[in-house]
Amino acid sequence: MSKTRPTTIIIPIDRNHPTLRTLELYYRTISSENYRIIFVHVIQPGNTNSLFGIRASMVSSVTGNPVPIKKKVLVEAKLLCREHVQHAQSHGLKAKSVIYVNSHVGPALIQAAARYRADLFLLWTQERVCGDITGEIYQHVHRHSPIPMVLLPRLHMSK
Repeated sequence: MSKTRPTTIIIPIDRNHPTLRTLELYYRTISSENYRIIFVHVIQPGNTNSLFGIRASMVSSVTGNPVPIKKKVLVEAKLLCREHVQHAQSHGLKAKSVIYVNSHVGPALIQAAARYRADLFLLWTQERVCGDITGEIYQHVHRHSPIPMVLLPRLHMSK
């Protein structure tokens, strides 16, 4: 019996979505031994105030050059990624997380999909047309990636 490569799913994460509760509902629909999840968090570099000494350098996913980012942002990103990985692993799934630095989320996701030989993107439907980054992500992935997407509705649940 030959061992097949698990299906690799790219899930973009940020502070707002997906919630761990929403992911838990999704985890129930997949069998743990056949799937590998890659959580991707994209830090969008902004103006960093060096007066407070809260800069860190991180290598850009696009240029390969150091980009200054706030240490607090990096610490929060690592914590967010750790929470999502531990949550997936507690459900028996193989999971890891990566952090990209890119001013645009869509290209970073395409790059992650290529690097990790992804088979599927898991995205959430947008609720608002204006100011919702999911719409931008969906449009970019839809236009620039041959990888299928699964769009799940955002669930409004009380904690």
